[in-house]
Amino acid sequence: MADRFVWEQLGLELFSHEKYTLSNFYPGANGEVLAAIEQWIAGGEPRLVHLWGTAASGKTHLLQAAINAIPEPQRAIYLPLRELCEQAPDILEGIEDVPFVVVDDLEYCLTAAQWENRLFSLYNQQQNNGGRLILASRRRLLDLEFGLRDLQSRFESGLSLQVRALDDDGRRKLMGDKARALGCSLSETVMDYLLRHCSRDASDLMTLIEALDKRSLRHSRAISVPMIKEHLAQSDAKP
Repeated sequence: MADRFVWEQLGLELFSHEKYTLSNFYPGANGEVLAAIEQWIAGGEPRLVHLWGTAASGKTHLLQAAINAIPEPQRAIYLPLRELCEQAPDILEGIEDVPFVVVDDLEYCLTAAQWENRLFSLYNQQQNNGGRLILASRRRLLDLEFGLRDLQSRFESGLSLQVRALDDDGRRKLMGDKARALGCSLSETVMDYLLRHCSRDASDLMTLIEALDKRSLRHSRAISVPMIKEHLAQSDAKP
């Protein structure tokens, strides 16, 4: 695991999802994306990668999995701009020397001059120091509203790839594979219910299936729609 001194230095809990790994990312149509991330981690080209795609397409999973894959004693940092942009960009002071940086929710800081200038400085320092950068947003760079055009042009110099969300067939295969790996099974009725009533995010579905498997073992019952309802009701009741 990469050195976390930077998160402690920022005084924020920015990285708490060790469950995200490249091995538990189901690529679907994203084989090229996964290969590019693996190259980035290994020190190959490109050094700058931009990922774009809709919500729940897997961008955040890939970003945090990339950080999880950085071997010690390398330093790395995950920056969720949706949370950070409410603070002054000075919070990023000192991260220019961190060799592996991933920036999530890029669009949240655009048109904010101080934040754009800080990202521009970060990009330049990364280039000068041989660092590596991954960016993620919901739209293509061309479609984002940059206030600082030089920043846009710098970011466009890297490799930009779309992360495609799984369709329902892909989600069903993912759920079936996960259940088999756990030693349980999911009926078509159960999978239909999960897709209709629960988060369709792949990582959330995997976490839910793990919880249902544990419940199934604890109560010696097969996973069923009533069990899912019980589990969800108890989860919602927790403070």
